[in-house]
Formats: sequence, C-alpha cells, structure tokens
Amino acid sequence: MAFEIIFKIENTTLMKYFPTEGEAEVIIPEGITKIGYGAFEHCENFKSVVIPEGVTKIGNSTFSGCESLETITIPEGVTKISYGTFSECENLKSIVIPKSVTEIGDYAFKRCKNLKSITIPESVTKIGDSAFLRCESLETIIIPEGVIEISEDAFEGCKSLKSIIISEGVTKIGNSAFSGCESLEKIIIPKSVTAIGKFAFIGCNNLKSIVISESITEIGDYAFFICENLKSVVMQGSIIEIGEYAFESGIKLIFCHNDIEISIVLQGVWNKIKDEKNLADFFKNPNIINFKKIKTMDYRYPLELLRFFGHGEQEYKDYISRNIIKTAKYIISEENYKLINLLIDNNFIDIEIIDELIEFAIETEKTEMFVILNNLKAEKNWFKEEDFDI
Repeated sequence: MAFEIIFKIENTTLMKYFPTEGEAEVIIPEGITKIGYGAFEHCENFKSVVIPEGVTKIGNSTFSGCESLETITIPEGVTKISYGTFSECENLKSIVIPKSVTEIGDYAFKRCKNLKSITIPESVTKIGDSAFLRCESLETIIIPEGVIEISEDAFEGCKSLKSIIISEGVTKIGNSAFSGCESLEKIIIPKSVTAIGKFAFIGCNNLKSIVISESITEIGDYAFFICENLKSVVMQGSIIEIGEYAFESGIKLIFCHNDIEISIVLQGVWNKIKDEKNLADFFKNPNIINFKKIKTMDYRYPLELLRFFGHGEQEYKDYISRNIIKTAKYIISEENYKLINLLIDNNFIDIEIIDELIEFAIETEKTEMFVILNNLKAEKNWFKEEDFDI
C-alpha cells in the first residue's frame, strides 16, 4: 500500500515535512538545496532518509527527536551539521559525515543513545558545545587534526566511550568535554594541547593513567576529580596552574623535568588556599627544576606528600625547616601521630618551637599530641628558666 509523502517547499528550500503513517523511508526530492529549520522535527514514523546531491545546508534541529531514524545519507556539499540537527535521534546507530563538512554544531547529536560509531573527517575544524552529549553507546572517537578546540560538554556522559584519539592541532580540551565517560580507559593528549578545562575528565572511573605533555600550562578545577582508578599522572612540562580539586586523593603525580622526577602521592584532594606556594620553592637551583607556578599548599599536606628521586632531598628538608611551625600545627590538628613522630625523628622540632607547639595542642584540645610533645620536652630536657618560676 502506497502512502503520499507531503512536503512544503519554497523555491529550493524544503520547509516542512508532513508525516503519514507507514513510511519506512523518506526520499527528499531532487532540486532541493536547503532543508529548513525543524523540517522533520519529532517525526517518529520513518527509519531512513535519503538526501539528494545538491543539498548544501541542513538547518537547526532538522531531524531533532526523530526517534525511529536509524540511517541517513548526508551528501557531499553540506558544510555544517547545524545546531541540534540530529539531537535525540535515539535509534540512529551510525553516520558518515562527508568531507565537505567543516563544523559540527552545538548539540548536533545530543542524546543519540544508540549511536555506536561516527567518522569525523579531516575537514572538520570545530566540534561544538554538547555535540555528542550523552551518546551512551559511542565506543570510540578520533578527533581529526583540523579541530582546534574540543568544546564544552562535547562528549559528556558518553558512558561507553573506551578510547579517544586526539590528533595534533587541538589546543584546548574544554570544560566537561569528557566528563562522565565512565568506560574511558585510554586517551592520548597531543603536544598541541595547552589547556585542559574545568571538569574535563571528572567521573572517568576507568581511566588508569594519563600523560600530560609538556605543552600543557593549565589544568582546570576538578579536571580529573572522581577518577577512582586513576593511579598515576605523568606531567612532562612546566605546568603554570593546577586548579582546585583537579586531582583526587591517592593519585601519584609525577613531574618530569631535565631527567629529574618529583613524585607526589596526594593524601587529600589537590587544593589551593590563600597562602599557596609554588612547588618551585622546593628547588633553589634553576638547573634542577623549572616549574614556574605549580600551586600547592605549602604546609597543609603531610610530609609524606612528596617523594624526591635523584636530586632535591636537601632542598626538601630546608623547605620543611622554613615552614616547620605551620607544618607541625597542621599535623597536630589532624592528630596524625605517624607524621608528628616523623618530624621528631628527623629533628625538625627543637627547643625553640616546642613550647609553642605544646600550647597549640592545649588550645586545640589534642590531648595525645600534648602528651607526645611534653614527653619529648622532658626527654630532651628542653626546659627554660621560666618553666621553674612559681
């Protein structure tokens, strides 16, 4: 049984499609050069669309909400996948973007839940905000060389995405670009990238390791937060700034420079406070290390935070000595008995500061810390004349 397919056409623009029951395939007539805004929006009856050669523009939200659409052919000549063109096409499984396309617009494939594969041609230079937001079946993606920036939320919530290859040319990974990609195991970040945005990889629970190339100067707030299986991050260059809570507790950060390694195992989340100090303070010799503005808390991390390999041990001890009162007070407030004993064993606490630390333990009601410090004072016979005044 045949059904009439009705289109509203003005000049060479297909303005509107009026659905009828039973159509499995829609063939757009020859001579059309443009498909207008929302022309097929929320049409749920057809499974495939054939777009003829000669069409150069597909408007915003053209096929948005076409829940039964499974396949579509986009002809050469189309230069942009516009805003929301295929958003919420829940049964769209695969699509080939022609080489004429230079831009994938905002929300272009948002919530295409069954989209498993997509080929992005080298001609594409921009992937818009939320372009593939919550494409839950998408497994792999290759970002071509022409793309300069992966925009905000571009692949957010693509929970089946296992691997990402970002080609040379991309300079920025936008805010929340890959957030919630819980199956992501591997990502290669090229040397062309200079910044990783806020929340970029938050919630990527299967990401186990990552190498941050020397070109990257900025890592945004919460960039790798709640990455439960991320055990190590290798940073090859002079990171200028690491944002608030960029890394989760327990991650090993390995900074590499001039054959020197500094390995940091976070005892708490990466944090920044008003009196933050540069990691460069640990090194006075510029030939040893050249980090410019890596921001970390100068005393609030426990002594176990840093492990130095090769060079820098004396610089580390000098640093602790310069900040001993703040360091010790923080350890007392945290009631970390292992670390207070580490300070004592390494002779960081002496007669000049013992009384101030004991007074602090009393003020903060840290009874066991008071006992440890008071016993140390008695053992060392660190009594001053005023201690005997009645």
